[in-house]
Amino acid sequence: MKNTWKVSKSKIYFVIVLLGVFFISCGLEDILIVEAPTVVNNEPLYESEDYLTLYFDFETNEKSDNFSGTDIYYKIYNSSEDLKRERDYINTLGSSSNNNSNSSTAFQKLTGDKNSSNYFYQKLSLCYYYNDEGHIYNKNYFIPSRGSNTRVYFRIKNHIDAVNPNFFAGVSYPHKVDSEMSRYGGSYIHFLCYRKSTGKIQFCDWIEKEDKWIDCITGTEIHKSDLVLVEPGRYNGCSFDFFDEDDKKNPSFFKIPENGDDDFLYSSSPDEEDTYFVQFFAVGVVWDADNIKSVYSIPLDLGSVQIKKGQL
Repeated sequence: MKNTWKVSKSKIYFVIVLLGVFFISCGLEDILIVEAPTVVNNEPLYESEDYLTLYFDFETNEKSDNFSGTDIYYKIYNSSEDLKRERDYINTLGSSSNNNSNSSTAFQKLTGDKNSSNYFYQKLSLCYYYNDEGHIYNKNYFIPSRGSNTRVYFRIKNHIDAVNPNFFAGVSYPHKVDSEMSRYGGSYIHFLCYRKSTGKIQFCDWIEKEDKWIDCITGTEIHKSDLVLVEPGRYNGCSFDFFDEDDKKNPSFFKIPENGDDDFLYSSSPDEEDTYFVQFFAVGVVWDADNIKSVYSIPLDLGSVQIKKGQL
């Protein structure tokens, strides 16, 4: 009997251990790994005033399971030192291996409430200017998953005297198609546009070598006078053309950042008068169905541009 009790006792211990492991494992949350956008084809820096380089060009990274799409965040500064300090800290938080802990910490620092010492970056919006008014198309610009990595291009400000759409404020994805085997027998760019004749937002293709526009759904040619390019905008739907360099005379749309704006970090010691800097990050988004929430990647530094009064 004594030996039998010993055997039974060991079995009981073994069962207890198994049950403990089972309950502990049931309490563990699966960690979702969200791949960050990784390829930056052009990363402007705020020091540059060369309009040829003042655009953003990157690729989404859609490897993650349940990938939803990509968000773009921005913030305006009047001090380049403030921009560098916050940008470098976000990049430091995301510099180690891409895991859930690093990504959530970096994302929280990037977007969290400024009253909690976070940086409160805002989501990019989409807007357009038509009939002497600014219109918000999408207050929270989100690039939906296309099932494969997508090249995204945007420029936040028209450049004076530009006649080539490459130098207009606009949004393009998937961006430039260079193949001679493309549907137009050459390169074209896929721009998001407002059609005056239909009152609708749609993608239109600009064929570079012929300088003509095509309705990418019907394949018919569109006169450029029927189109208004949809452009990146601030969280409040205002333009990044703070100084209304195109002289549209609409102060509610072309608005200089003010102390207290959610997207602006004001410094009493600016670099110089009438000069601002805008920094951008891109973030991959995965939908966590088990916990009914979105999970975010480490932010990718897209670069920064300077916006200065009288800038070409």
